[in-house]
Amino acid sequence: MLNRQAIFIEAVALTCIGNFNIYNEIMDIPSKTDLSPGLRQRELCDRLGLNYREVAQTAKRLGFSTHTYLQLYTSWRLHNELYYPPNPPTST
Repeated sequence: MLNRQAIFIEAVALTCIGNFNIYNEIMDIPSKTDLSPGLRQRELCDRLGLNYREVAQTAKRLGFSTHTYLQLYTSWRLHNELYYPPNPPTST
């Protein structure tokens, strides 16, 4: 039989998990169920035909980190040091 403290801890954990999932949806963070594997920064540059050094120089000149600049320039999403493609448009 669960005591009151265990029930409280379980309720807090479920609330945190729910809030985390909502945060991921709001922030557009890919879930673990996404089928596409993420790319490292240099892999993303190579795939898109970008010169990594030029990307770094441009980001620095504009006052951005390379992570922020690549996300703005490519629309790919960064999560846990990996980039994921932007979500495809949804049909309505």
